[in-house]
Amino acid sequence: MNKLNEQIILTVAQTILENTRLLEKLVDALDPPTRAAVETKVKEVVNPTPAPTPVQEVVAVSAPAPVVVPVVIPPAPTPVAAAPTMPPLPFPVAPVAETPVAETPAAAPTTAPTTAPKWANHTEAMAYLLKAFQTMGEKGSRIGTEVLPKLGITNANQLKPEQYEQLFQLVEALKAS
Repeated sequence: MNKLNEQIILTVAQTILENTRLLEKLVDALDPPTRAAVETKVKEVVNPTPAPTPVQEVVAVSAPAPVVVPVVIPPAPTPVAAAPTMPPLPFPVAPVAETPVAETPAAAPTTAPTTAPKWANHTEAMAYLLKAFQTMGEKGSRIGTEVLPKLGITNANQLKPEQYEQLFQLVEALKAS
């Protein structure tokens, strides 16, 4: 017999025992004539079959089979891998308009930068953009709306190493304007 069935049987037996004790206390509290009538009735209910007579045949009665309650154990949940998250942008990028907009020629920068970028990898390029964005104040938001679209990208994380110099030139020109 499995543990669950044993536990159910034990619980039912304890409940019956507690109810029997309660009934005994109630019967003990009755007046003597009523108590005698109750005890007689209990004996009739508990032992309903009369003793067999020599003419009667005794039939063996087996106890009913125990009730088996099926227990469905749900399968363990399978772990779900978390979706990859994109690192936060170093600065806000304005959404790109869906409809084509005619570009007006950009004004020539007043002073063209003469130096090359001082960084050679993506992390340093992002640090440069973040610093430029922070130091330029309101003009910094134009990096996302003017500089990145000129490079053909909408997100600074799409920047490629071959675009570093052009990015540097555009941001320095924006700073100078």
